[in-house]
Amino acid sequence: MAKPDETPNPQENRPAANARETEQSRPAAPPWWRHLLAPKWLAVFLVLAVLVPGAVYMLGRLGSPANTGEPARGEVSIGEFRFLAGANHRSPIVVATFSLHLALLPETEALAREKLVSHKYRVRQGIEQLLRRARGADFEDPALGDLRRQFQEQINETLGIRAVADCIVTDLDLVRSGRDWGRAEAGELAGAPPWTD
Repeated sequence: MAKPDETPNPQENRPAANARETEQSRPAAPPWWRHLLAPKWLAVFLVLAVLVPGAVYMLGRLGSPANTGEPARGEVSIGEFRFLAGANHRSPIVVATFSLHLALLPETEALAREKLVSHKYRVRQGIEQLLRRARGADFEDPALGDLRRQFQEQINETLGIRAVADCIVTDLDLVRSGRDWGRAEAGELAGAPPWTD
C-alpha cells in the first residue's frame, strides 16, 4: 500500500514514451530548399550563371553577318580615298578623305563580286582619276550627289556590266582653307580697296 505522504507514481504509457524518445533522438528533416545550398549545387548555379549568358552572346555574335568576316550581302567596301585640291581651284575645301562602299544590284551581285576582285586595281585607278579631275566644290554638296553618280558610272564602265546600284561615302573628313573665297572674289572684282578715312 502506498504511504499517505508519498505521491503515487504515474503510470506511463509505454508506446507514447517510445515515440517521444525516437522523435528526440532523430533530428528534424531540413526543408527541401536547404539541399540547394550545398557546395556542389552552388557550384552548378555559378557555372550556369556564367555559361548560359556567354553562350547566348556568342550565338548572337556568330549569327550576325557583320561579325562573321564575310561582307553583308549587297554591299562591298572599295577602300579609303583622298582628294587634294589643286593650287588653281577656288574652293574652301582643300582636302577630303573618305571611305567608299558600293551597293550592288541583286541580279548581278555574284558576277559583280567576281569582277571587283579581278578588276580591283582598275576600279581604284578609275576613282583616283575622277578625284584628280574633281574640285573642292564637288564636296560642298552634303549628299555628294554628283560625285557619287560619277563614281557609279566609272565603276560600271570599268567592270563592263551595270552592277552598282549606289555608291556610299562614309567617314568623310573635310579640311577647309582659312581663306574666304567669296570675299576674295568680291575684292578682286572691285579692283580697288575700299576708301578709308
